[in-house]
Amino acid sequence: TGRIRANAERHEEVCFEASEAGRLLPSNVALEFSLQYASVIAFGRIRILEDEAGKKRALYGLIEKYFPGMQ
Repeated sequence: TGRIRANAERHEEVCFEASEAGRLLPSNVALEFSLQYASVIAFGRIRILEDEAGKKRALYGLIEKYFPGMQ
């Protein structure tokens, strides 16, 4: 097992972060440039699903929650 799986087996409380870099925002002043980005941080409890049916139910539940009506 990998590090993430091993940690999930020991601790159910988790934090997940994902980010995506956008475009560079240049400046005429030294050290004043910036970068657009999008990010999300989620806190919660993790549960490892072993069976295929449970995995599919969880995935379809997330899809229905965030993209209602999508198949």
